[in-house]
Amino acid sequence: MSSIREKNKSAKGMLDKMVGGLGGGKTKSRGGFGPPANLPRPNSLGDFNEAEEEGWTIEKMSDNDIMDEFEKMLENMNLNEEKKEPLRLLPLSKKRDMLTMNSKTTARNKLDSPTDYIQYLSSPELSLQKKYSCVESLRVALTNNSLEWVQDFGNKGLKQVLSVLNECFRNDSTWEKVQHECIKCLKAIMNNKVGLKAMFEHKEALTLLARSITPTLPHVMLEAVKLMAAVCLVPPDGHEKTLEAITIAGEVKTRDRFQPIVQGLLIRQNDGLRVSCLTLINALISTPDDLDFRIHLRNEFMRVGLIDVLDT
Repeated sequence: MSSIREKNKSAKGMLDKMVGGLGGGKTKSRGGFGPPANLPRPNSLGDFNEAEEEGWTIEKMSDNDIMDEFEKMLENMNLNEEKKEPLRLLPLSKKRDMLTMNSKTTARNKLDSPTDYIQYLSSPELSLQKKYSCVESLRVALTNNSLEWVQDFGNKGLKQVLSVLNECFRNDSTWEKVQHECIKCLKAIMNNKVGLKAMFEHKEALTLLARSITPTLPHVMLEAVKLMAAVCLVPPDGHEKTLEAITIAGEVKTRDRFQPIVQGLLIRQNDGLRVSCLTLINALISTPDDLDFRIHLRNEFMRVGLIDVLDT
């Protein structure tokens, strides 16, 4: 039991160094908290020694082994076939160099494990600034690390991000930046089949995303609307799940379910948000095969003000 506590304490201490400790920082910006400083990736001499040993091993590999490992690396980079093909045409020596560089990068990033982030974010002692810093750092890690890293973050990590997102709804607008980064984390998680499947299977994930469609927070709403529009087009049940999430979000806030989407069109100074709202509306109305249902959805949008927006 004590060893588990020590392990958790060690991971928490490491991430403390990354995002600046649990206490609130002195530097503030508009909104009550400032962006994090450059977050150094911790490493040790052992990590670098391991990287050098791995590089030496790659140098000794046979040509066939290099080809096999190179394919694994491409798969782990989450590239489509079109992007893989030119890399496959590289000479063997270049592939060997790329494998060596990749192994060193992996070793240097080793302490930034998904488990470290999950444990750190679950701490009830985190100040708002440190939570923001950690979620922003997590977003960078989810975006820049390999597919394997994102998959290791998995369902447990997704639940933790959603827990922080849910916490944003229980607080005031000072949490806007945290909410914004949480949605960006969800975008990175959904950028592969495993993460998308996890989002679909989680009973509250899409509902929390739909609840983030709030015109009073246009930057947050923009990211949420873009994701919901993309989810809506995912076969076979993306449209059904998107509609269900938007319906539940409307019930939670006791308002017409499509009202905030139409309100987003009224924010004249934010063209990006208006275009994204139109994209979501189009996806919701045009996706169903049933003509009567499509007409029903269109009329529902008209009733909550779409016709007035189109007339202006």
